[in-house]
Amino acid sequence: MSLRARRELCDSIKERYRKSPRKEKKKILDEFASAAGYHRKHAIRTLGRDSVKKKPAALRAPRLYNKDVQEALVSAWKAANCICSKRLVPYLRAFVESLERHGHLSLGAETRRLLLSMSTSTADRILYRIRHAGTPRPSKRAPSSPTLKKLIPVRTFSDSAENRPGYIEADLVWHCGAYAGGSFVNSFVLTDVDTGWTECFALLYKDADSVIKAFKEARKRFPFEIRGLDTDNGPEFITYKLLRVLPG
Repeated sequence: MSLRARRELCDSIKERYRKSPRKEKKKILDEFASAAGYHRKHAIRTLGRDSVKKKPAALRAPRLYNKDVQEALVSAWKAANCICSKRLVPYLRAFVESLERHGHLSLGAETRRLLLSMSTSTADRILYRIRHAGTPRPSKRAPSSPTLKKLIPVRTFSDSAENRPGYIEADLVWHCGAYAGGSFVNSFVLTDVDTGWTECFALLYKDADSVIKAFKEARKRFPFEIRGLDTDNGPEFITYKLLRVLPG
């Protein structure tokens, strides 16, 4: 007997089974178990189980950003040197106008409206697959201390920076290409926000000791005192070792 036939048989006798006296229930149960090929215990559970109506599948909202809008976003993103969406979206209008002016982009009125009204999170979702296509994840490093992270203030690019030299933005980039295995050079770049003065270091290892050694050397090279250091939350930066050599 097929599964569908078993269900139909169960539905047809379930109500009669529930309302019948004990002796009649035994007879109905034996007949049902024999016809369906069920073990007696399973037949009891099946007949005693309430029917569960399947909920209709949630209707998927129609896609608002069609292929034209997505391709226009990708064009602007590439023209902006693949910057993050938080930096890209506020300046989309300027990028689109520049691309159109130079003949690299031609948008209809509706496509333009949708593109320029796009939120940062939507741009992230659209660009996610393109950003990560064919790129293996780098090998994991030791996690940072959660206690230390709570002591570090978070500042985004939109927050106002100090209007005097000494506040440094720093980043460490892996030069591993499409393969993250083995050894490769890492670029440690420190840039003063106010003056643009930049110092670069090539590190063989992406770890706290290498970063601290380069930071101490950078202090000697900058023509002014380092008053603050902004980095990402990589485990090579979020360490008590680096905290001890930072200013303040």
